[in-house]
Amino acid sequence: MPGHDFDSARAWQHLLDQVALGVRAPGTPGHVACADLFEQKLADLAARCAWVGDPARQSWQQAFRGQSVQLTNVLVRIGGTDGESAGGLAPTTLVGSHYDARWQADNEEDPILRAAPIPAANDGGSGTAAMLELARAFTETPPSGDVVLAFFDGEDLGGIDGLPYAVGSRWFVEHPDADWTVDRIIALDMIGGRDAKLNIEGNSLQDPQARELFIRLFRRGQQTQRKAFFVGSERWIYSDHGPFLEAGEPAICLIDIDYPQWHTQRDLPDVCAPEPIADVGQTLLEILREPEPDT
Repeated sequence: MPGHDFDSARAWQHLLDQVALGVRAPGTPGHVACADLFEQKLADLAARCAWVGDPARQSWQQAFRGQSVQLTNVLVRIGGTDGESAGGLAPTTLVGSHYDARWQADNEEDPILRAAPIPAANDGGSGTAAMLELARAFTETPPSGDVVLAFFDGEDLGGIDGLPYAVGSRWFVEHPDADWTVDRIIALDMIGGRDAKLNIEGNSLQDPQARELFIRLFRRGQQTQRKAFFVGSERWIYSDHGPFLEAGEPAICLIDIDYPQWHTQRDLPDVCAPEPIADVGQTLLEILREPEPDT
């Protein structure tokens, strides 16, 4: 039943749709349009599937470069077959990725190129593309436990005006809402580079529950010969899982930080590919649809 699996072509189109909006850095029209795009796509799924909730927004004002810009997280809950609402024991999993584009291309040598926002095909577009396709696939076969999809804003404001990275996920953590309570977190970041290899991310291995989940995902990816799960380097990375870890919550990050076009103007679709996005997306589908292993 192909519709129940992760469709790489659909996910790739979601990436292209975001890039087509133009600059998506906070405070730009493309940034606003991107949040609107997610909300509309998720609302369309909710209208035809009983276990997909209505999308919601968390919005706040952020001081940035002498002005106030609006940042927005877009959230949706997908009901599981064995989740809390069904009286079961499966954990609620948040899968999150940032959609904002970085305002500056730090890894460019040319100061003119360095001062411009990045295109963000991979670093901002790939994780969210995977999440939109996860939502569609879950309308065919739901997850075991509830899944919250969080399209986080402001991750890539770090180091500009003294701001930290992961502003949007930090805002989520620091403004708890009973409607969005979760048990564990999977952050996605830069999963779409051509020939991407996911890092063995050190922060993801410190909490025992997070470590078990990280190993389970990598084991599944390797058992099924999905190339993104092989030969990634060991790195310690701060992304949208960071604020959750600081709050004592089990959180992991699936990321290819060794993406050669990271924070450059070359972060474009032609250096990305649908295959690594599908490697990650299909593995997540399988793990999140399974009953939890006995511990």
